[in-house]
Amino acid sequence: LALRLVPGYPRARMTKARGALVARNYDTAATLAEGLLDSPELRPAALEVVGRVALQRRQWSQAVAHFQALAHELPQSALGPYWLGVTRFREGDTGAAREQLDLAHARNPSPRITAALLDVLIRAADWDAAMRLAQPYASAESALKSGLGHAWLGGVRRAQGDLEGAVDAYRAAAKAQPERVGYTLAAADLLIDLERFEQAAGLLDQASKKAPQNRLLQFKRAYLAHLRGDAAAAEQGYRSLLQREPDWALPLLNLSELVAADAARGAEAVEMAERVARLTPQWSTAHWNLAQRASEAEKYAMAREAALRVIELDPQHVGARAMLEKDDARRG
Repeated sequence: LALRLVPGYPRARMTKARGALVARNYDTAATLAEGLLDSPELRPAALEVVGRVALQRRQWSQAVAHFQALAHELPQSALGPYWLGVTRFREGDTGAAREQLDLAHARNPSPRITAALLDVLIRAADWDAAMRLAQPYASAESALKSGLGHAWLGGVRRAQGDLEGAVDAYRAAAKAQPERVGYTLAAADLLIDLERFEQAAGLLDQASKKAPQNRLLQFKRAYLAHLRGDAAAAEQGYRSLLQREPDWALPLLNLSELVAADAARGAEAVEMAERVARLTPQWSTAHWNLAQRASEAEKYAMAREAALRVIELDPQHVGARAMLEKDDARRG
């Protein structure tokens, strides 16, 4: 109500700025927050918003300046060091990120700050420190904390290359919090990487009974059928998802690849691939899929155009470059 009746009211303006940030309307968020930087009461919140906008835009120096000012405004808070650490991490300065996140964690060992620090430790390959950070959560009596801690341990094991250990950790996380489908998906992904398809299918089937409408579980089940060569089950799974969400690019892309295996359905595969490329114009994989499907259907002009788009988005794409070279040779 306040937003409608008194849109210029500072607190209402701050609420709108935060809402715009969450909605990724960064210009609006920055404009609203910048107008509050002179407000003694709301300056810290405004600094956080404009800093996060700069962070999303990869404007590292601006983000750092705003978050340093935030740390100055709230000298005992974890908020400034936290965002400085996140910025330094994304910028690639692991040492500076660790320094700031250590400070933030000492002030407030919240799950969000702990997770950010864990990412830094994993990048630094400081496995002992990462384990020490995650283990207390995994050993907690709280199901929420235990699930989170085991998931963190899974991330550490995965980064170490210990996929078996990572599977066990994610399974423990899923056991602690069966409602958190992401833990089951993480374990299933690793089992797929290990080509233990039966075990992956068992996990996904069990989770699907508890969350039958979860689209990610249903997609993964269709994808697993695809990998196992069960084309009928895979197609049925992808089409079921697309009935619910016709514009979901991922199952549509996979379905186009599946359909293309039947030469008699080449035109159908191309049509699907074109639709995926239209839905996701900035996704190089979608355009590469279109290039492949068009080439298989001997639609060489379309394939070339799609391959050129791939190169625009991913200049080092080996497959697209090879396709263009082959097409150049074909054209003489």
